[in-house]
Amino acid sequence: MVFGAEWLRAQPEIDESKIAIMGASYGGYMTLMALTKKPEVFATGVSLVPVVDWLELYELSDSFFRSFVNTLLGGPPSEKEELYRGRSPITHVVNMKAPVMIMAGQKDSRCPIQPIEKFVKNLNEMDHPHELALEEKTGHLSAFMKWEQSIPLLTSILNYLKKVLP
Repeated sequence: MVFGAEWLRAQPEIDESKIAIMGASYGGYMTLMALTKKPEVFATGVSLVPVVDWLELYELSDSFFRSFVNTLLGGPPSEKEELYRGRSPITHVVNMKAPVMIMAGQKDSRCPIQPIEKFVKNLNEMDHPHELALEEKTGHLSAFMKWEQSIPLLTSILNYLKKVLP
């Protein structure tokens, strides 16, 4: 994603002040990692149902998802705590420069709301520009499953981008 944005920035017809990043689930996680680890690259970001803290996610997950996280990160937090922290956007939130929109579901078992609320609390304490859109009845990516739900979601994202991009 970062290399793609840097390539775009080099194109003469591209307005670099309008390069945004967006993703859902792991893409939402990558969006926040890009915004916190490479804060100068993107003008804004939209992160849908992201992982923000691998340690807390691990603790809140069921055994199936814990197994997935163990495989992804090469072991449990008891063996890889530094890696879990280093790969968590919440660890690097202080670096964030671009405004961000975060969308999450309150009934999401894969990316629970508690770590996302802590991330947003950090943004509030930093007085960092952000928007949080919470869906009360949706779980992980369920708003994308039906057109009648995805159209308002995508409209909200487009309105956000129109507002924050010059």
